Amino acid sequence: MPNTFNTECVLRIGIADAMSQGTQRSTIDDRGPTGWLVLARHESVATIVDALLDHPPHAQFTQTELADAAEVSRQSVHRHLDLLLDLGVLEPVEGTSPRRYRFDPESDVSEAIVRLDGAVNAAGPGPDAD
Repeated sequence: MPNTFNTECVLRIGIADAMSQGTQRSTIDDRGPTGWLVLARHESVATIVDALLDHPPHAQFTQTELADAAEVSRQSVHRHLDLLLDLGVLEPVEGTSPRRYRFDPESDVSEAIVRLDGAVNAAGPGPDAD
């Protein structure tokens, strides 16, 4: 019998873990989404993060290479780059031209993403999986 682990529960655990590591989650108000929704509200951000998880932790990418790896437009990477940098998901590689970036597996947010990814993968495919 396949594991039917509740994905919502996994998301709540990931957010709770990030919060316990010092990440503060403000209440939802007119400033916009907080917590998990900061990443999940744009499909291209989730796709970029997923592509980063498919590569070795310190693989380096230009914006164009990251767009190719994630199969999103370069404009999508450019549009969300500041968010990913501010959250610590990406870090710039100093002394590179053109500028290169890499996943920072040691940031609080990245650690929570890696734990969440592992928990969801361990739970098995969802009910809509083929």
